[in-house]
Amino acid sequence: MEIINKLEYSFELVLIILLALILLYNSTLFEEIFPPNIIINYNSRIWHLLLLLLVLSSYIWSKKVGVLLLGLYILYILDMDTLINMNM
Repeated sequence: MEIINKLEYSFELVLIILLALILLYNSTLFEEIFPPNIIINYNSRIWHLLLLLLVLSSYIWSKKVGVLLLGLYILYILDMDTLINMNM
């Protein structure tokens, strides 16, 4: 059981560092170029529901990971909304 706890802690730490770096990178950019699949899925309600379920499940597992994913989700929504409204 001790090995599983250390492995889970290590995985959580690596994930937190990775998400923090991605969040820092995305927050310094404006109008990030997204892959076409993400742009197409933006208007789908199921896509948003799946992303929110990912945020919720990660928050249940680790509050730090959940908060970082929520920050990425918010930046994604704001950036896509700006890009879509700018092109209209």
